[in-house]
Amino acid sequence: MNVVNFASAMKGGGPEPGAPPSTLQETGLHPDMLAQLLLKTLVAGEASGTQLAERLRLPFSVLDALVQHARVEKLAEVRGASGAGNAGYRYALTDLGRDRAMQFLDINRYVGPAPVPLGQYNAYVRACMAARPWVDRATLSTGFDGLIVNDAMHDLLGPAVNSGKSLFLYGAPGNGKTVIAQGIGRALGTEMYVPYAMDVDGQTITMFDPVNHEPGMMTDGGSSIIAAAAHDRRWEKIRRPVIVVGGELTLEMLDLTFNPIAKFYEAPIQLKANGGVFVVDDFGRQR
Repeated sequence: MNVVNFASAMKGGGPEPGAPPSTLQETGLHPDMLAQLLLKTLVAGEASGTQLAERLRLPFSVLDALVQHARVEKLAEVRGASGAGNAGYRYALTDLGRDRAMQFLDINRYVGPAPVPLGQYNAYVRACMAARPWVDRATLSTGFDGLIVNDAMHDLLGPAVNSGKSLFLYGAPGNGKTVIAQGIGRALGTEMYVPYAMDVDGQTITMFDPVNHEPGMMTDGGSSIIAAAAHDRRWEKIRRPVIVVGGELTLEMLDLTFNPIAKFYEAPIQLKANGGVFVVDDFGRQR
């Protein structure tokens, strides 16, 4: 027996995240969190304002105030320039700044794109669900290319898929349940967005997983993070995930995973599948 969950899946490209934040407040994050992330990023070595913006996936106009505050507090200094304006300066940590950054790393070792607040993620998922269109027979059939699926099976699958609820596929071993479940995933859509990480009450939860998330096609022409982007670059465009788990699934895999060394969380497998299809193969054999 297989369980297929696609409550948030939708056909076609999903809605885009909001526009890039233009102020610290619009990021939805506490300025202290961003200031700490900025210093931790500079531990790797000096970087220009442009490079910092690319690593944190935020416009430099948002980060500029944090960078200048770090300079005033003697935590960072300018080592040179590789372009015009503050974005072109090369910044590096002072001894005091490095000590402070190491203290922050002892608390949380996450370094990368700035997290997205949980509220913004929830709003995006609700927008995806609201935009989920009706799946007709022709659309459903696209997921079964190379397979022979009779009309009776289409008649059963169609209403179940359009219900937007979890469903059971059951039958004798080897009768194609897993293949059909994966075909449903292929039929339900093309691309969506997922945040690199989320912020929940000050805790960082990584979301983007290169193992389970295949990057989608770029549509912004690779525009610079400094230039006006079409959407918030803290989100990555991916192909809608189809994640299959079997007898290896345990209850612990459905909960947040805390890394005691890195000191931040990783999203559970079903959350990584959100917006796509989550298949529990051989349901009932899990521990």
